Amino acid sequence: MTWGQPIQITAPSSSGLFSGVSCSDSTDCTAVGDDGNYQPIYAIESGGVWGATQFIDTNNELGTYTDFNAVSCSDPTNCTAVGRIGGGGAQGSAAIAYTEAGGAWSFSASMGGGNEGDFDGVSCSDATDCTGVGLTGSLGEYWLPSAATETDATWGPVTHLTGTSDASESLTSVSCTGPADCTAVGTGVNGSPYYVTETDGAWGTPTEVSGFPSGAGGFSAVSCPEPGDCTAVGSSGIY
Repeated sequence: MTWGQPIQITAPSSSGLFSGVSCSDSTDCTAVGDDGNYQPIYAIESGGVWGATQFIDTNNELGTYTDFNAVSCSDPTNCTAVGRIGGGGAQGSAAIAYTEAGGAWSFSASMGGGNEGDFDGVSCSDATDCTGVGLTGSLGEYWLPSAATETDATWGPVTHLTGTSDASESLTSVSCTGPADCTAVGTGVNGSPYYVTETDGAWGTPTEVSGFPSGAGGFSAVSCPEPGDCTAVGSSGIY
């Protein structure tokens, strides 16, 4: 396998950052992020050729800024992106999902779990069944590791995962092998990488992974080709 040369995708403004990408096959991908001013952007690779970066019109559903952290696509024109939207400061923010259906993006759900939140990972087993993970909580209080599930295009309530209680925890990525079978990863309360598994729609207790050389670290991404077989990556050490 040989990597090609990096390419710069035409941007709608002078700055921008892609933070998530998903490919439905070898030549059809979608990348999402924001333009540096908290306006969400996306770009599509079709048949191996990347188009120009475009804005996603959020219509300011909940406030003045929106950014996307992750995206999952079941096919080239059906994707779900997650991140946050809000007004900042005392207005708070909320974890959100946007859905692309047939090539058109639209607001899908706000998943506050209180009145604040930010989702960092999403995985879709098909066009209308997805799971998002991140942090949610009340304004001015600790945000807790959380998950929400979309079933038949309808998002359910946010679930605070059992055994989580500290602001130093995080969930950063999720991979699903079916609509109700997922594994999410992040960093635990003791500064160690951890994972939590959903089986038949029920989330288990987060489990820390021992044996890191430095005794500390965290997972930032995970991929599971089938239930019980996953690979996670991240960092080890104290910075």
